[in-house]
Amino acid sequence: MSSLVDLHPITRRSLLGGFAAASALVVLHPFAARASANQAHLRLMETTDIHVNLMPYDYYADKPNDTLGLARTASLIDSIRAEAGNSMLIDN
Repeated sequence: MSSLVDLHPITRRSLLGGFAAASALVVLHPFAARASANQAHLRLMETTDIHVNLMPYDYYADKPNDTLGLARTASLIDSIRAEAGNSMLIDN
């Protein structure tokens, strides 16, 4: 029986990337706790591969699905933007 490490070996690059991310969180955490009133808060949102579901249709189940599609994505983005004063949407 294969272990998870056998299926997904840890590379040097992924290990160093994980350490860098963890270090950044540890270093930046005290600064986030002391946020002053004159600082702005920004909500970052990211989408990816939205071209896969242009229409509200589940191609695997071969039937319409209202939880998919660009119209659903736009309504979710609008509701998230309504929660935050400042937001930025990034699509890759």
